[in-house]
Amino acid sequence: MPVYRPNHPHRSDRLCDTPAQPTNQTRSKIEAQVKSWSSPRGTDLDWLYPIDVRHYNNLAGEGFAVSRYLFLIIVPADAGRYAQADETSLRLSHCGYWASLRTSPLIDHAVQRQVTVPVPKRNVLTVKGLRSLLEPRPAQRVPAS
Repeated sequence: MPVYRPNHPHRSDRLCDTPAQPTNQTRSKIEAQVKSWSSPRGTDLDWLYPIDVRHYNNLAGEGFAVSRYLFLIIVPADAGRYAQADETSLRLSHCGYWASLRTSPLIDHAVQRQVTVPVPKRNVLTVKGLRSLLEPRPAQRVPAS
């Protein structure tokens, strides 16, 4: 199984927070914006995450050569309880979810500053879930320059 590591530290001026780069010769690759949220709200089926339209538009629509996802990490309100680490493990609290905005329309930032994105609660970010995101997808169109 390939090991995936962020190839860039978190920088707010990057398009995606943690682009995943495979460390072997596979061609599987995704890009993700990782957001943490300590005051989650939603329905029985979805988290309803408010996101800045500029960040949303970096994920929405077709035309990207690499699939892009929103990773939403639900965290405790107390930052000291986010993670527990020792020599044998790293345990994060509480849970991570993912959403694809590929079929979502772009939004004019001059008209609207924030949008609420439904993140399905069934899309738990597990090893199996991450592997499913790395499965080959049909080629997406890339706009001409």
